[in-house]
Amino acid sequence: MAGKNGLCEKIGEMRNVQAVFLVHDGSIVQWKARRGVRTPSPEQMDNVVVQRHMILALARAHEGFLGKFHYNLSRYDDSDILLFDTPAGKKSMLMVMVKKPYELDGLLHEIRGALRDY
Repeated sequence: MAGKNGLCEKIGEMRNVQAVFLVHDGSIVQWKARRGVRTPSPEQMDNVVVQRHMILALARAHEGFLGKFHYNLSRYDDSDILLFDTPAGKKSMLMVMVKKPYELDGLLHEIRGALRDY
């Protein structure tokens, strides 16, 4: 599925990225996954969205002494999930599934660049 400028296509080609989803209002509006990667069902994606909103509410409550919240990293057995805000606003997020091992700072730099261009 393609979007405005292929945000998911661009991020999906990055090293170690297994899948990427652009979610707006709880619906996947753009995605890219490597062959053989399991993708979340609509119900599972709804749960990720709810999790993201809970984490954001807690993180933003602490920005006064911790600084601005940038992204969320969830570590699992085989991969990590990175969740980002997007320029589209509160009801939009970018979910990136990454296969370990990977170099976090370099990947974050690439993803942030793609989001800036979006």
